[in-house]
Amino acid sequence: MYTMRTIAGFIVAPLVPGLLFGIVGELSQGSFGLFWSLGVSAIAGYPTAIFFGIPVHLVFRRYRIAHFIIYFAAGLALGLVAFLSAALPGVAVAVLAQLWGETIDPSFWIGVRGSLPWSLVSALCGGIASAAFWLIARPDRALSETNRSPNGARTRTLFAISICSLLAVWLTYLLVIRFQRELILEAVEDIKFYDGVRAARAANVIFGLPKGKSATIVRCEDRKSVIEPMIRLDDGRMAYLLSGRFNIHVKPTGMLSRPRYLGCPGY
Repeated sequence: MYTMRTIAGFIVAPLVPGLLFGIVGELSQGSFGLFWSLGVSAIAGYPTAIFFGIPVHLVFRRYRIAHFIIYFAAGLALGLVAFLSAALPGVAVAVLAQLWGETIDPSFWIGVRGSLPWSLVSALCGGIASAAFWLIARPDRALSETNRSPNGARTRTLFAISICSLLAVWLTYLLVIRFQRELILEAVEDIKFYDGVRAARAANVIFGLPKGKSATIVRCEDRKSVIEPMIRLDDGRMAYLLSGRFNIHVKPTGMLSRPRYLGCPGY
């Protein structure tokens, strides 16, 4: 019985943060939906559960640690570890590049500082997932069962958890693969972009995209039922579409790339 609860916990728990944030996003009509939130939660949660969560759980079982607060605190720590594992390599490369005399775009460090609050979100997601696992697996009730379980049963439990987790990662990836792409805006005719200020838009033109040229869309904004693609200029400013016909092309970015939800309906 405990084996099945443990397997169910490792399969379901990583999706719970995405489910909660997705429901909040749907109710508040935010820029992220339920489907996207579940995908991101799975992409981040299952590897964390496999590489960190399972070893921590086995250590807790070995030392008969089964308190809810301890599991929740461990989840907070693992969520922070997952964020640092994703963020620190890029920062380390940038620091080494600077030491070797390379010039790093200031917008990179602005982005790093802007991402720091997400470390708290990541830690919270880890805590929520760990709490969900505890509520499903109930390790506190399994201490007596653990004492009666032979070593072979424990090995089979670990193997089953690993296989089911890997399968869940793969199935989830099939759901989020369509978000692993870039959207390319191709000018059918000369296109003008403005700075986003609605008043006197024609006077606020900041960029022109000639016919036949293209640019990467960074986000779409819904302005009174009109979807406006947005691009980022070399100086970091956001440019909003003012006039001109265009086509949008989808460019896949590969299975290891970050999923992007750009708010562009139909893409």
